[in-house]
Amino acid sequence: MRRVLISGAFNDDQYKFGFFNDIAEAIEREGMQVERFNSFAFNRPNSMPGKLLERVFTVPGRLLGLDKQGIRSALPWTPEGQRESALINAVRRFRPDTLIVIRGFMHTARTLQLCRKLGVKKLVGWYVEGPLEPGVPEAESL
Repeated sequence: MRRVLISGAFNDDQYKFGFFNDIAEAIEREGMQVERFNSFAFNRPNSMPGKLLERVFTVPGRLLGLDKQGIRSALPWTPEGQRESALINAVRRFRPDTLIVIRGFMHTARTLQLCRKLGVKKLVGWYVEGPLEPGVPEAESL
């Protein structure tokens, strides 16, 4: 049986559309085993001590020309770092054949490359355009 891991906004208050579960259920109806990964669960502000410690790394890194988001995703106490580690752990545990990342900017290229090394054969990036709330134009929801 094919195994599919979907990274998206599952059961998340910020993203009020239910199509993430609809997508997962449609794939399940095709006879595949699906695991849901809520990548939006990590969208929270860093604590003040964590933010200060983060700047110890990001400020010199940016002066050296490094990308701030790349640095943040490598720091284990930041929300970005926790999201990347959680996805890698989900891939190790579930062993999917296919990884579908809805809103692919949520994961770094380094993380997705590691997912491939861990056995993901197909990687699908799916950017969904549209508002964050039903009935609200996209421009107003940003």
